[in-house]
Amino acid sequence: MNPLTRWQTRLTFATAWLVMQTTAAQACPNCKFALEADASPQPRAYMLSIIFMLAVIMSLFGAMFGLLFWLSKQECRALTDAGYDHVLHNAIPQR
Repeated sequence: MNPLTRWQTRLTFATAWLVMQTTAAQACPNCKFALEADASPQPRAYMLSIIFMLAVIMSLFGAMFGLLFWLSKQECRALTDAGYDHVLHNAIPQR
């Protein structure tokens, strides 16, 4: 077994073991109040605002990732069209 693969396997099992050792998560008082049957709509609105803030961050990261992916594909296509496709294959070791 490759030493890097062995290290990754050990890290995966250690992380899984650590996650299994955790206890139940405790909610903040505002979230706990929102889950009650006769609660006011204010805690629910607070939780929705957190979801929207997280959605904005994830959409920004997703858009950045999509742009970089598209840009790398365009660059590869431009190199291939110009006759420099051997440059793309030199970085990948052949087995």
